[in-house]
Amino acid sequence: MRLANGRRTAQLLYRNIRDIGVPFDVLVATENDLEKYKDDKSLIYRAILLEGKELYAA
Repeated sequence: MRLANGRRTAQLLYRNIRDIGVPFDVLVATENDLEKYKDDKSLIYRAILLEGKELYAA
């Protein structure tokens, strides 16, 4: 169920901000996901936590 909710959230975000004129990526993850995978260099979570910007947190 969590994956489906994350996918729906990402789709909603893409639909609402796709015409802003700059490239962007959306990552929908739980705090548990970020904590679990934050040190795994083979996944995007580490780079996002080091270099990304949080624009909105629910």
